[in-house]
Amino acid sequence: MSATLLKFPTPQTSAQDAAGPLASARFEAETCRLELLEHRIRSEQNETRLAMWIDSYLDMGLELASHAALNKLPCLQESWLRRMYNLLRDAAFLNHSRAVNRTLCLENLYQPYFALRHLYSAQPDRRACLKNLSRDMAVTAQYLF
Repeated sequence: MSATLLKFPTPQTSAQDAAGPLASARFEAETCRLELLEHRIRSEQNETRLAMWIDSYLDMGLELASHAALNKLPCLQESWLRRMYNLLRDAAFLNHSRAVNRTLCLENLYQPYFALRHLYSAQPDRRACLKNLSRDMAVTAQYLF
């Protein structure tokens, strides 16, 4: 009886892996900062600070998604964009949110929405995702207007 061993191809190293531990530490720091901003967005009651946290969150999230796209990692890019979209949508509907905070979250929801829409429309096999996203945005937009 002989066993055949399968040899799997080694994954291509991304630009992040090639840069070494320094890039990995930077990525970890950005991820931790993103998580901190997510917590602040969910819990902030001051309108001015919330606007500042949302702007920083969107800047960082879009930068991470762009970095994933440059490294040809569309699933990671989608993950970052989805994460931003879901957080802003969910934060808008938290029970303890004030009306001003809800509006602020919903008004900023368009940025990850349009980025996801662009990503899905560029991939013909993702039409169902685009349809679901558009339906979700239509339902969410009813609360804005």
